[in-house]
Amino acid sequence: MPGGIRFTSMGGQGGGFQGQDPHVIFSQFFGTNNPFAAFGGMDEMMGGPGGLGGAAFHGMGGGGVGAGGGQQRQKQEPIKRQLNCTLEELYTGTTKKVKITRQRLTADGKSTRSEEKILEIPIRPGWKKGTTVTFEKEGDEAPGVVPQDIQFVVAEKEHARFTREGDNLIHVVRLPLADALCGSTLTLATLDGRTLSIPISEVVSPGYIKNIAYEGMPISKEQGKRGDLILRFNIVFPHFVSDSKKLQLRNLLV
Repeated sequence: MPGGIRFTSMGGQGGGFQGQDPHVIFSQFFGTNNPFAAFGGMDEMMGGPGGLGGAAFHGMGGGGVGAGGGQQRQKQEPIKRQLNCTLEELYTGTTKKVKITRQRLTADGKSTRSEEKILEIPIRPGWKKGTTVTFEKEGDEAPGVVPQDIQFVVAEKEHARFTREGDNLIHVVRLPLADALCGSTLTLATLDGRTLSIPISEVVSPGYIKNIAYEGMPISKEQGKRGDLILRFNIVFPHFVSDSKKLQLRNLLV
């Protein structure tokens, strides 16, 4: 038999088929000696007796043509856009609104029309540059196409007074030599509008760093926690010192 089908006796008296021709058995059961004809024309679908006739089968799993004959829709890489944020926005958190223009399918599903939409992007306190916000399937629609995702990637704008290193804020202080030696009080506005009064009582030498705990950026994954404010000093030396003052200074510093 085609396909290696074998029939054996079922035992008992008068009910077995042992020693009979398989085609005779099929003829007795189905009224034909063609096993494929018994299954609704399978012989013709297979391209005739004993052969596949070059037929190809799809939709048996994987990403080919489905049972309805339609091609599986492919999804392209997401559309990426840079989202510029100030340090103040990343410090306090905010919501940014971006207007996009995209193509949307009409009711018949065969053509598209232009559509504007406002996307609202929540910025959480402490987010870092590189943080990505994804709006799924908000890209252009087209027949047979899965709309692309739109991704906004956070970027930090340059700040006049602070730079960011991880969760810490860095501020460079220009400190006159006299204040570096004798002390002073630094007044500094924070990113959320407060004013810090920081006493500098120690002698500040070149390369000196002062750390103010918990005055840095919020830590987005640890609610209520913050990084540090790190002060780095640029000591300003006088351009000229008279001979008499040099002598006084030397006597004071010895």
